[in-house]
Amino acid sequence: DLMFGVPGHSMKVWEDTLEKVVELGPEHISFYSLQIEEGTPFYDMFMSGELEQLDEYTDRAMYHRAVGLLKEAGYCHYEISNCSKNGFQCRHNLKYWSFDEYLGIGQAASSFIEGIRFTEAPYMDYHENTLEDDMSEFTFTGLRKTCGLDMKEFSHRFGREFWQVYGEQKN
Repeated sequence: DLMFGVPGHSMKVWEDTLEKVVELGPEHISFYSLQIEEGTPFYDMFMSGELEQLDEYTDRAMYHRAVGLLKEAGYCHYEISNCSKNGFQCRHNLKYWSFDEYLGIGQAASSFIEGIRFTEAPYMDYHENTLEDDMSEFTFTGLRKTCGLDMKEFSHRFGREFWQVYGEQKN
């Protein structure tokens, strides 16, 4: 996992990081933009002026540089924040982005089975999806994949055409 958009880093630092990682040759590389979240020390530092967040242009340029450099190095960009060598896509994450079921085992594990999400103790939670929840999740998680949404799969799963459901949002 790599993080970009870190205060104080430059494009040069980011490119050097990417080049060093490519030299190591891992099968899979994840890369994420730093998000400053409320309730964290970074947030407090940002709010007090001690920490300056990179501008959006630089952040996006770093993202696109990562995608380009990793593709040049033979990695497949298969998901918004992930590249891998052929055959090494993260099956775990692809289950989430493809709206497939998964079973979590152990303390605080999360699962999604037959439209029901549940989490084990100590964070007990239970949510049964509606049809609208399912269609929405299928859509927004599918958009993380570079291959996009499978309209036939949408129709097969939900018995409705995608544009029949989301036609008003098209324009």
